[in-house]
Amino acid sequence: MKNGYTVVELIVYLALVSVFLSLMIPSFWRINEELMFKADMENVQHMIRYARQVSLMKKMKSAIFLSDRRIYVTVNGKKVKERSLSVSSIKGKREFAFSKGIPYKSGKFFLSFKKEKFLFTLQPVTGTLKVDRGEGSGITIW
Repeated sequence: MKNGYTVVELIVYLALVSVFLSLMIPSFWRINEELMFKADMENVQHMIRYARQVSLMKKMKSAIFLSDRRIYVTVNGKKVKERSLSVSSIKGKREFAFSKGIPYKSGKFFLSFKKEKFLFTLQPVTGTLKVDRGEGSGITIW
């Protein structure tokens, strides 16, 4: 008796593996993009928290600037931290500023990716960051 596989068995095995991979690769790609969007949301939240904490602890003015694909924090006019967004976009340029932990420039902006949109709202005076998905299912971050 011979050991090993026949050519037909190898071809059937390769055909099954290729069909399986052709079905799985698009779903892995979609999941990867969704995870990158969640990472972008966390980056935006982190940068806003960071700007607020720096202004509170150092008792200096700090500001966060959001443009199409960039986020950066300035303290007394000097850029101290910068991040870029992977898949998300922000329309226009937004600025939020803190003095001693209290926002004196607050407002709203949309973080969007494909058909998903999240509304970030930084409340004046209290500094509460609120994130709303779609039709207003609100999640308060602070």
